[in-house]
Amino acid sequence: MANLPLSNIFYRKTRTGIGIISVAIEVALVLVVVGLVYGTIEETANRIKNVAPTSSFKAGLLALLRTEHRGLVRAPGRSAW
Repeated sequence: MANLPLSNIFYRKTRTGIGIISVAIEVALVLVVVGLVYGTIEETANRIKNVAPTSSFKAGLLALLRTEHRGLVRAPGRSAW
């Protein structure tokens, strides 16, 4: 029984060659796609890491953020609801 697969491989050389080439192309394409995805992720991470801040906080905004007031902020002259 072990002789049957080998005899088919040697008898149908064209089909065997096409099968081997197609599997090789599929493996190569998978490697290319994995490389592209890895490179894209790495490039995006590098760009995000190197982004400099484009705006700065003003002292008034920082003071507002540091306040201890945790209640509702109401406009002057208005009720709570």
